[in-house]
Amino acid sequence: MRRSLPWFVVLALGWWLGRLGAEPPPVLAAGPADFQAATEAADPSIAHVAMQLSGHSRDDAVGSGFVLSADGLIATSRHVLAGAQNIVVHVPGHEPVVAQVRGPDDAVAVTVLRVPRAGLTPQAVG
Repeated sequence: MRRSLPWFVVLALGWWLGRLGAEPPPVLAAGPADFQAATEAADPSIAHVAMQLSGHSRDDAVGSGFVLSADGLIATSRHVLAGAQNIVVHVPGHEPVVAQVRGPDDAVAVTVLRVPRAGLTPQAVG
């Protein structure tokens, strides 16, 4: 008695085998030069976030974030700020400044900070 593979397995296997010879997506084919250009374009929007924990005078934790708006909203990871007393943000081209927590979002593990700065370069999102 001969057994045959279910039709959906045959179709999936055919699709997968067909993809083996396919060209890589354009973003991968462009190579390191485009990656470097993308990181250089994003540089003015990247924020260095340093935290001091209670009872310490030095930076206890560091992280990064990015500028959401020109008027000083910064997005960073929520877990980085756990237990922080002072949060200092440095954006390229601007002096470091103390940030205020505007609100954490537990669903996506992001915290929004506000810094008293104008004229920041927001990161394009999406």
